Amino acid sequence: GGAVGSGLGPATRDHSEAPFSVSRHLCQCSLPRCTAQFSAFCLVLLATVFLMISTTTPWYAISIAHNPHNSTTNTTQLEHTQYKEYTYFALAWQGIQMQHRINDTDESVMGHWIPWTNESLYSRQPRNVYYVSASFSLISMFGTLTLAAFLLFGMVIMHTRQGVERLFCGRTQLFIMGLSVNVIIGIVVAWGVFLTMPDALSNAGFCPSSFMPTKEKLWCESFSGTYHYSIANYGVGEVTWVPFVGWVFALLATVWVVLAIVLTYIAKSWADYRGDDASYAAFAVSGEFDE
Repeated sequence: GGAVGSGLGPATRDHSEAPFSVSRHLCQCSLPRCTAQFSAFCLVLLATVFLMISTTTPWYAISIAHNPHNSTTNTTQLEHTQYKEYTYFALAWQGIQMQHRINDTDESVMGHWIPWTNESLYSRQPRNVYYVSASFSLISMFGTLTLAAFLLFGMVIMHTRQGVERLFCGRTQLFIMGLSVNVIIGIVVAWGVFLTMPDALSNAGFCPSSFMPTKEKLWCESFSGTYHYSIANYGVGEVTWVPFVGWVFALLATVWVVLAIVLTYIAKSWADYRGDDASYAAFAVSGEFDE
């Protein structure tokens, strides 16, 4: 009896701390535990937004700045003349959008669409390339949404993680990483297939020779570039062709998902959490915390 009175016997539990302990595990997770998986979740959401933008914006753009009043060989004079003609092409879902401006003012805009099925395009290859790329971007967007849901409920929120871990036999982390790899493959296919667009445009006959007296193939042989020209009795100008917002955002989405995989890999596994303390181990087994 004296031993108990002196504090050497079994210690009694302080139930006043139980609610705090339960809330700590059920309602939130401490910073060291959740930083990696929560950051991965945010990166996947960012990738989703980028893919959403990618599927709704043009993937390729061509710009021609032309000065028809100067036929000298000095291309730098283009920057000093008052009259310039600008022609823009943008590749989108509907086809090729064309705009023509004079002195780059909104009042002079003249534009129209060249549908992918237009007879002026000798081949349907540009349409096929665009549709495959944009479609894989769209599919990958739904993949990132699914991935974000698994990260949120399977790794970030501890209370729901228990049920998900039981469903996947404690291998939720591996499942999420495998799903991430499949999403990455889809995105890479999207922007990778689009790299063949110059050949597709060449086969369709949509090349510089259709718009100016030149034998240079420009966007029909390279994916991006800039070309300065000075053609007698025609003028001087500059042509720029580059991948546009849709392609660039698909490429960046790949980076975000790759970083998410790395963070998912370094995040604590379910086994690590179970070994942290006795109360968490009891929660993993019984679904209830010891008080």
